[in-house]
Amino acid sequence: MHHAARINRIILLTAFFSAPALAQPTPPSPAIPATPATPALPTYTLTTPVSRYALKLVRVPARPSEAAEKPDKPAESAAPRPELRPFYISATEVTWDCLDPFVYRLDLENPDAEADATTRPSKPYIPPDRGYGHEGYPAISVTFRTAEAYCEWLTEQTGLKFRLPTEDEWEHAASAGNPARAIDDEPRLGWYRENSQAQTHPVAQREPNAWGLYDTLGNAGEWVVGRDGKPVLKGGSFRTPRDRLSFTLAEKQEPSWNASDPQMPKSRWWLPDAPFAGFRIVLEADPKTGEPLKAGSK
Repeated sequence: MHHAARINRIILLTAFFSAPALAQPTPPSPAIPATPATPALPTYTLTTPVSRYALKLVRVPARPSEAAEKPDKPAESAAPRPELRPFYISATEVTWDCLDPFVYRLDLENPDAEADATTRPSKPYIPPDRGYGHEGYPAISVTFRTAEAYCEWLTEQTGLKFRLPTEDEWEHAASAGNPARAIDDEPRLGWYRENSQAQTHPVAQREPNAWGLYDTLGNAGEWVVGRDGKPVLKGGSFRTPRDRLSFTLAEKQEPSWNASDPQMPKSRWWLPDAPFAGFRIVLEADPKTGEPLKAGSK
């Protein structure tokens, strides 16, 4: 064999034996199952009287009583968690768009006529929105009685059965069924002291909870019927520190909420020093069909 040919053969053999082994194809990674999305709950859209504002309400699922869920649990001093039937609750806090026709009597032929002081709020003597914003913003500075009277008016206007939520209903809806859960993800859900710039914000600007409800913590506090039958404000507000926010947080009205009201006696309709007090509403549902319940039905 010629010398040059032998050298070429040695080079080829050296290259063959020193070449790295061919890479084996990497088996595909097992597919990660997608987290199932929470099914969307049924909704009802209320076109509010006069203003024609589209207020969406979400039908919240029933909740069995604690005794039915845990029949072997020993009796404790705390009252057992009650059963809840399905109900609709507004997806957002009630906005000025909804409340203005009631407050300013825009449904009446003569809005300037004196209204029955037991059924309608007196017109506020200062802008109740405190300059935070009006259209699309939660109604604030309202007393429990104003929120309650609005539900009564709405029932008369629509023929459907509206009211304020109970404390148990509110906690069940606001927390998407788990009032005791941690709120580590709430920075993306709510407005509170550290991110609110000391005021309310338009509703539905943050992300909703798992059941499609917005601003259940922070922004405006929400009037409910407490477990003792008395009014309480739930959910904290834009002034509440984040580390105090919880679905069980409840505040009772204090004299300071109405300190600057010059009227004697103090107004039963407005809280000039509580620009954090708002509400959301419940529409009762037929327990058999789930449809909105008409006024007068049981």
